Amino acid sequence: MMFTFLAAFHILQEPIGMIPDVGAVFIEAKVSFSRIMKFLNAPELQNRYAGKTRDAEGLNQAIFISTTRISWDCSSLKPTVNDINLVVHCGEKIAVSGEVGSGKSTLIAAILGEVPDINGIVSLQLLLLRLEI
Repeated sequence: MMFTFLAAFHILQEPIGMIPDVGAVFIEAKVSFSRIMKFLNAPELQNRYAGKTRDAEGLNQAIFISTTRISWDCSSLKPTVNDINLVVHCGEKIAVSGEVGSGKSTLIAAILGEVPDINGIVSLQLLLLRLEI
């Protein structure tokens, strides 16, 4: 009888040792699921900064930015990027460069209308491109 008990315990030793790992996997799955649900239930950003109408002198401008403040957090006292004046004419190629954390990605996100706090004007002239292969 003792031999049978020890043999059964020896067989169950590995699965019993995996119980804490299974608990950790369930906790990670719950956290991941809640993050996915939060992302899927988030409201869409309104692209309220992209200009849709252009005046006669701005027809050759692809991108026009004149802002005093661009920030990801509306309640932050320190903006991510401040005092930007940028005009990109149609057909121009530009490069955005700078140190890590200087606001390059925030500037691009502001052009795309993804930054929630912009104090100023971000205006785009949408161009239709035709690609031939």
